[in-house]
Amino acid sequence: MTLASKLSARWARIYQQPIDNLACKQADFVNIAYSINCQNIEDYITRRWLLKMSRACLQALEKRLMDMIRILYMNPAKCFLK
Repeated sequence: MTLASKLSARWARIYQQPIDNLACKQADFVNIAYSINCQNIEDYITRRWLLKMSRACLQALEKRLMDMIRILYMNPAKCFLK
């Protein structure tokens, strides 16, 4: 988040907002999943689904971060605030 906050306005719109959204969604899915006490099969399935959604958010977040880092390495002068 610190790296994304140092980006210029153009790149911040492209990367910072989606990264923030994915990170918040991932944290929400984990918190919701761990608030469920598994007492029957439906609770177990719901919790498992939420944990899978959390993992999917992490994978999407990793891809966004790697894309951002790749762009930064290719053209750092135009990406950062001056």
